[in-house]
Amino acid sequence: MASSSTSSMPQDAQVMAAIVRDMGVTEYEPRVLSQLLEFAFRYTSDVLIDARTLSEHAGKKAIDADDVRLAIDTMIDSTFTQPPPRQLLQELAKEKNAVALPPIKQAYGARLPNDRFCLLQPNYRWKNRNEIRNVSSTISSQRSQTAQASSQHQSQSAKQPNVVFQLTSGPNDGGSGQKRKVEDASLDEDYDHE
Repeated sequence: MASSSTSSMPQDAQVMAAIVRDMGVTEYEPRVLSQLLEFAFRYTSDVLIDARTLSEHAGKKAIDADDVRLAIDTMIDSTFTQPPPRQLLQELAKEKNAVALPPIKQAYGARLPNDRFCLLQPNYRWKNRNEIRNVSSTISSQRSQTAQASSQHQSQSAKQPNVVFQLTSGPNDGGSGQKRKVEDASLDEDYDHE
């Protein structure tokens, strides 16, 4: 950031820019300062609210440094996570690395995990011949029932005359183009189709 733009900033932003500069950061977006200021304001407000609560609990009329320190300690425990000590991590790594890895099998092709962990298994199951016969007999019986029902429907509909609609005069003839009922479908064959 240029020094001319820092002179037009509020004093808090200038202080934050000086802190960022002291940390060795030379290039950053202008929004970074706004985010850092917002974080500092929120963190300070939360610490002071906790310190006031602690001082009221202790029966004090004013907040003192001990209340602020205790509020910071509780804030650090609940807000920020501390990494485990380096020595503990080294001990855990040494313990884990003491167990040797299983030897690699000498095989050709891609080394894949066990089949149950791969999506290479077939997702279907073959039916045995008895099941296939049962299914085919069920299908054939359903087909025969459907055929009987359709033949009964056809015999009932044969008793009723088929109703067919035909134009009494075409739209090109200057007629109305209305439809009239024809009582039998066989009569439809007698009409000329243009």
